[in-house]
Amino acid sequence: MKSSSLILAAAMLLSVTAQAQAQTQPQSATFVFTSTDPAGEGFNDNTPREEIASNLLGNNPGATLGEIRQNVLAAAADRWSALLLSDVPIEVDVDFEDFGGSSAGGITLAGALNTTVAQNFVNAPLPNTLYPIALANSLAGTDLSSQSDIEVSVNSNEELSNSASGTFTWYYGFDGNGPFGTIDFLDVISHELGHGLGFAANVSSTTGNFIGGRPNSYTSHIFDASLGLSWLEMSAAQRVTSSRSDPNLTWDGPHVTGAINGIESFTTQGNNSSNDDNLAALAASFGGTLPAAGLLGNLILVDDGVGIENDSNEAGSTADLAQDIQNGAQVSGNIALIARGLVNFDVKVRQAQDAGAIAAVVYNNTDGDTLVTASAGGSVTEPTIPMIFISENSGNSLLDLLPNSIEVTIFSDRVMLETDGPPPIDRLRLHAPASFQSGSSISHWTSAATPNLLMEPSINSNISADLDLSVLLMKDIGWNTFDIAIPHLTYDLWLNNSGLGEETNNTGQNDDFDNDGLSNLEEYYHGTNPLSATASPLELTNGRLLHQRSSLPNDLILEYLSGSTLDDFTTFSPSETSSLLDGGLETAEAEVDFNQTRQFFRLRIQSVPNN
Repeated sequence: MKSSSLILAAAMLLSVTAQAQAQTQPQSATFVFTSTDPAGEGFNDNTPREEIASNLLGNNPGATLGEIRQNVLAAAADRWSALLLSDVPIEVDVDFEDFGGSSAGGITLAGALNTTVAQNFVNAPLPNTLYPIALANSLAGTDLSSQSDIEVSVNSNEELSNSASGTFTWYYGFDGNGPFGTIDFLDVISHELGHGLGFAANVSSTTGNFIGGRPNSYTSHIFDASLGLSWLEMSAAQRVTSSRSDPNLTWDGPHVTGAINGIESFTTQGNNSSNDDNLAALAASFGGTLPAAGLLGNLILVDDGVGIENDSNEAGSTADLAQDIQNGAQVSGNIALIARGLVNFDVKVRQAQDAGAIAAVVYNNTDGDTLVTASAGGSVTEPTIPMIFISENSGNSLLDLLPNSIEVTIFSDRVMLETDGPPPIDRLRLHAPASFQSGSSISHWTSAATPNLLMEPSINSNISADLDLSVLLMKDIGWNTFDIAIPHLTYDLWLNNSGLGEETNNTGQNDDFDNDGLSNLEEYYHGTNPLSATASPLELTNGRLLHQRSSLPNDLILEYLSGSTLDDFTTFSPSETSSLLDGGLETAEAEVDFNQTRQFFRLRIQSVPNN
């Protein structure tokens, strides 16, 4: 955190002579909690503070256990309210229920859901898309439902009750400093509110159908990196498979994706291969010889239409050509990609040759990286086109690139991918283990993310109080928010990640290379050139202040100021909208109120005050 109160003051001034009416300012989201627990239980528990182990209370001042828990509700609401905008209060029912479980077999800490959904309302971002009611209310500007918006239930399991040892026990402090083995109640409540606000898919794990008949705002941003398809583009059956496809299930919302590309400290999954990948191969003992310079062609996966079982009840692939080839027209003139299994190598390759393939690549169906030299079985006239054999893992790497076109050059000892297209897009992975986990799969970030994120399937230590990528996801699904800095980004990190190290690039608050009155840091922030005189990035058009900017780090804030003279500026909070640009920048428009015949405006970037 920077200690100075002022990082820089922008010399961006405009003289205004027009008049305009005052605009209604957006409000921070407010949460209204209603406990449905009976008297003396859960959030109404009247156990005196003195009977609770002191190491479980931290800096929570509540006088009774119920009041202590209610204080944590308020603290969790404050976390979200600091970033979400809504003129309609968010109503939340809360209670304690016994979910069972044990420390040995696993304990469900809490659960949450949005009580209902809405679609095609005023200001809905996407048509025919279901929005959780709290979000729909916020966007519509009115309460669309007579019931509460979110329900949160906390496990009242005895193992989570107060314990002097603190093991497997709730920690009620606000500082994140609970004793070893305790569970941070504030992080859990913050997590569950995230689900109720919209961090949840609406797809059946068994059928792949959209629950409610249409996708919701969360499901609309799920993308399968192996198929190159969003869930909106898939069949129901494909969604079932995709939901169990870790590490290929990813989030494609622009705000989250922009953040991970900016910091690159989160575990992500790309959607195409890097350039010039080489996969080891062995040439078959039959067939034609590959030229020394290799054979270039498009790789096409064959399809025989049937995945039959062999005598050992091992499922066969539709790409093993145990049946007649069905996509011969696509294979013709290309390199055939074929699965091992069920029939001899020469039978497979002969089919591909008869369909017009110029060569064949057969991938193993077992043993990871194992390679074998394929030989003919003598049951057909030996094919004359070249064939090479690759491992199971190499085959899976190629399958991950489909259905996109794959251009390769094959040699007798390798397959070289010719991927000269755009670089991979890194997207944050979603939780999608091979064995579907009800209540966890799809609707959480991957547990492999680093640093730990609030919305992972398990609550971890070191969760950031700024809600990390959770709020950027909320922005992706439609929530209006205050300006959100890239999570975990401080002023110093911002300089370093932007190549603006203060010592080497002179980005201190008073440095001004071009002597135009704007500091270098100010110009970097607005995407202009600090080495040449730059026009003011603040413009006024039809009662709106316009400017272009980067995302601010968490320890800096942007302030709008106005005044009737250059010596008398006061801070104001205009209604603001923004849109993303390429290169990590965004444009912002702020509505202003002209209340004098002459008025000046400026922007200021300063440190967040120390608490």
